Amino acid sequence: MLRRHIYFEQACNLDPDAGEGAEKFLYMGQIVGGRRGLELIDHGIASLTTKFEQDQDITILNQGIFAEIEIWMTDLCMDPEAEEKCNELIAQSLGLDDTNPESWSLLASIRISQQRIEEAQEGVKKSWELFEKRKLTLEENQDQDQDASNLPLNYLLYELGASIASNVRDIDEDNAESYYLEGFAHYLYIKKTQYDSQIGEFDPDKFEQFTIDSTVGFEDNAKLAKKAFDTIMIMIMIMIMFS
Repeated sequence: MLRRHIYFEQACNLDPDAGEGAEKFLYMGQIVGGRRGLELIDHGIASLTTKFEQDQDITILNQGIFAEIEIWMTDLCMDPEAEEKCNELIAQSLGLDDTNPESWSLLASIRISQQRIEEAQEGVKKSWELFEKRKLTLEENQDQDQDASNLPLNYLLYELGASIASNVRDIDEDNAESYYLEGFAHYLYIKKTQYDSQIGEFDPDKFEQFTIDSTVGFEDNAKLAKKAFDTIMIMIMIMIMFS
């Protein structure tokens, strides 16, 4: 964390007007958190809204909005204006791109925290529909000469899948499929990250044979994956006992 903090702080100092890109201010804001984090993210967002020319700008802008929502839902969750700010920000995000599954997933998270379960369910449903549509589009655009092209797609979208699964579980804790999806998403993330650092260029056969090194970091992801899979096993045992 400290190394990343120093790196992004230096990058921000070298480009205080964000003329060479806003991302560093968004990342720095996430690391710092709190009110100062919001200021940094706002600075990055302001530099984006002055040009706002390409779809990529909308994607980066949405990432900044998501980061601010995360701060309001965690560091500043007890602030009297937290709920209002979350509502404003998610409305802004959907106004920019209402086909982004991540926006709908985050809307569901906000509604869950507000105990507005029916709206949360609608958000999860919409998020999943858009997620499946995006995945299908990516699959269709893959190079037809690549075997098992769906493998990299599975982990490219792992974060969104895990987020949707978490929202489903918050609404219906007995949904076994959501535990499986979340656990498998964390497993793929660990495997992907280690594969990229050791091998680099994706090869389906190499990826399939690649073995995760359990001694190398990722404790949080491993714990979440294990917890999800353990829950499935418990649910199966209960079903067997009462069948």
